[in-house]
Amino acid sequence: MLTLAVGEEQPGGEAARTAYLGGVASMPQAAGVRALEILNVDRVLLGQDTPQEVALYAWPDAAAVRAVRGDPRYVADYLPLRKAGWKQQRILDLAVGAPLELAFDRGHPYTLGLLWLKDRAEYDRYYTGTAALRERLGIRPVLALPAQHYGTAGDGETDPPDLVLLFRWESAASIDAYLQSPEFQQHHGHFERGVERLEWYRIGVAE
Repeated sequence: MLTLAVGEEQPGGEAARTAYLGGVASMPQAAGVRALEILNVDRVLLGQDTPQEVALYAWPDAAAVRAVRGDPRYVADYLPLRKAGWKQQRILDLAVGAPLELAFDRGHPYTLGLLWLKDRAEYDRYYTGTAALRERLGIRPVLALPAQHYGTAGDGETDPPDLVLLFRWESAASIDAYLQSPEFQQHHGHFERGVERLEWYRIGVAE
């Protein structure tokens, strides 16, 4: 199980964030959880929130996730710290079929897209139609999975994205080149008919 934590920090909440992360890591149920990477959000490409980071964690399995979040100590002691430490923190859980090893290149930007679909066939037409463009621009898929869980500390669980997409790009300029290309414009109608909602961020490895 892979968790993505998309967070906007609460001003003055550093102590709460430190206590939350350390406390959860010390729980027996969290044994085997690995922090994979913390990525900075360099730019909000589309969306209303303004997160600052995306943290990735690998769990042994879904049962470990449920054990931690369902523990009374987590609910009583650590969940309030999460609310105090982040102005907004959205948690996405993705089921992965094999042990996951993700390696991020400091020299390349990445994008994280959260997509809620209204017509999968239309989206697939867009994606297939722009495949050659992505190949030509050197855009590489890192992750493409549905989210199993999506929620915040304040609002609870809501409908998860149908797709969570993580791509590696050759450069920040290649993102603009993609959006301005004739191939993208040609298939943009399929994208609009297929996608209900999109949150899209340019992210990079934290220094």
